Amino acid sequence: GCFDRGARVMAIFPETTSFYRAVVSKSPVWKVQTGTNTPMIKELILKFEDDEDENGRTPHRRVPSRYVIPLPQDYFYEDEDDVDLQPPAP
Repeated sequence: GCFDRGARVMAIFPETTSFYRAVVSKSPVWKVQTGTNTPMIKELILKFEDDEDENGRTPHRRVPSRYVIPLPQDYFYEDEDDVDLQPPAP
């Protein structure tokens, strides 16, 4: 599924209103919503890009699933694949 471990997503960073790129670090647990037969994911465990602590480790962060959207792999690139948008010198 779109939220399996290793999936690339956009998610609202905790205690902000901004979306950031992240990777699902643990496969989610599906639960049946009370009063219905609808399975749902309540929260996801993510690692956000550029979120290293002072020791260089990236923490796992819990984010409510309503603040996470799947993102196709095509939208991610490595810095070395970045395109120079500067116009050529005359």
